[in-house]
Amino acid sequence: MSWIIYRTKRPANELSWLRTATEIVERAAEDHDSVAAIVEAEMDAALDAAREAGWDGGMDEEPHAFVLPALDEFRYGFAWTAPDPERPLIIASPLPLPWLEG
Repeated sequence: MSWIIYRTKRPANELSWLRTATEIVERAAEDHDSVAAIVEAEMDAALDAAREAGWDGGMDEEPHAFVLPALDEFRYGFAWTAPDPERPLIIASPLPLPWLEG
């Protein structure tokens, strides 16, 4: 899967309204082991893509997950904040998010 990496200003409302990737994996593992494995694999791939795009690997908190509707399935994206002075928000998405481009 290819990932689109966005770097933008940290939102004023933080990310607390999104579940963390760990929370999603733990809940999915209770019922559907395959979903948990998919989320973990996609998160690892998203983090690798962000590193390739210049992210240094640091984060203030673990990635939060969001879901995007796709043609026949849902796709997971991930968002986290970098610990540098600007504290930007890093977003890894499997689909374009045009409102973040520019």
